[in-house]
Amino acid sequence: MMTMMMHQETKRFYDVKNFVKTLTFKVFDKVWLREAVFSKIKLSHKVEKKFVGLYLILEAYPTYSTYKLQNCATKKTLPLLIYAN
Repeated sequence: MMTMMMHQETKRFYDVKNFVKTLTFKVFDKVWLREAVFSKIKLSHKVEKKFVGLYLILEAYPTYSTYKLQNCATKKTLPLLIYAN
């Protein structure tokens, strides 16, 4: 009985510490797009860009975590929905 109580207490502490918050964005929020750039020249992870441009969310589908984005600088809409994970 004591080991079961200890197990439940340990599980509770683990769950509180490792809780993953789901990301939800609304229409007209501005977000950065993380883009994996593959190049022949290998740059250090500190030097290469991790995020691209500033994008405006035009349509949001929170049940699927997908979004339709528009580049704020060029006003071009991305042709595909972007999955947020």
